[in-house]
Amino acid sequence: MKPRNFIALSYCVTVFSAQAVVWEFTLSMDGLTAGTPSLGTGGDLHQNFPTQNVPITYDSDLHQLHIPIGWGTDNGFQNLENSLGGAVPLIQYRPISSILGLYTLTPLNDQGHGAGNVDTTITLQDDPRGPGSNYAIGEQEFDLTHGNWFVSVPTVPYGNGEIRGFLTPVPEPRTWAPLTASALLILAAGKRIIRRMSSPSFKT
Repeated sequence: MKPRNFIALSYCVTVFSAQAVVWEFTLSMDGLTAGTPSLGTGGDLHQNFPTQNVPITYDSDLHQLHIPIGWGTDNGFQNLENSLGGAVPLIQYRPISSILGLYTLTPLNDQGHGAGNVDTTITLQDDPRGPGSNYAIGEQEFDLTHGNWFVSVPTVPYGNGEIRGFLTPVPEPRTWAPLTASALLILAAGKRIIRRMSSPSFKT
């Protein structure tokens, strides 16, 4: 490879690696989805308090899911009819009949009277249910971004979740994260290098 081609390729790789794909999700939880008679509801906090909370997002570069959710009247929803009794919300995946959670959502802010919220970030890991579960990060990412993951909030009489809801990707879910300041400097320098390489006076 000629030096000028190698430099141009290195420059392009550096710039594009400074960007990450970020997915955004919505979440609405209720008793109907959970198969319970509960009138309680919950979901992502951004939908009720958009100026105070960011949306649910997944960063494919860091493999991190940021999930701010709530339920009950304190968070703009309807109160659960039962106490969590020390349980915590779970992320699960289809089939819904599966009762084992992939990830627990903590720390829990239990506000009492059927209300509560969680604002946390989880990092995906291979086989979150333990060795031999055969659920790699790539498979998890596929299921998450195709709407196959759901959140359940268990209570004392409903250990599998009094309310549930699917993490639903918003339309056009992928957005390019802004370039960092260092990447912008690289971009400007790269343009100068390419202009010099294109000059007739440039010699390899």
